[in-house]
Amino acid sequence: MTSDVYGVFRLKVSRKLTAALKGRDILTVHALRAALHAVDNASALPAAEVAERLVHAGSASEVTGSTIDRAAIDRVLSAEAQTRRTAAREYEKLGRADKAQQFESEAEVIQACLKDLDTEDIVVER
Repeated sequence: MTSDVYGVFRLKVSRKLTAALKGRDILTVHALRAALHAVDNASALPAAEVAERLVHAGSASEVTGSTIDRAAIDRVLSAEAQTRRTAAREYEKLGRADKAQQFESEAEVIQACLKDLDTEDIVVER
């Protein structure tokens, strides 16, 4: 089991994404990609810091990213789910129950990513 929560998150979501792609589950694919992008963006280094590290590292492959902890991942995913729930309510007000359901379902997929982090089922092969 790896202790890197960001790595565990990426691994678990990537596995779910692969299954959703194989199953042609477009809604789940969209929600999982959004979750991955949101967490990746939250863990990204500011451009100025990347440039500074690049000067000292010599190549882009030697520039390491920042770390993101469990609390930050929770905040990011909760915000993503909340954004979709807010959109769902707005679409409901507009009489677009189909779009409202889509956004609510995406919020549930993203929320499930949080619950997945609580399970201990990742084995890192060496």
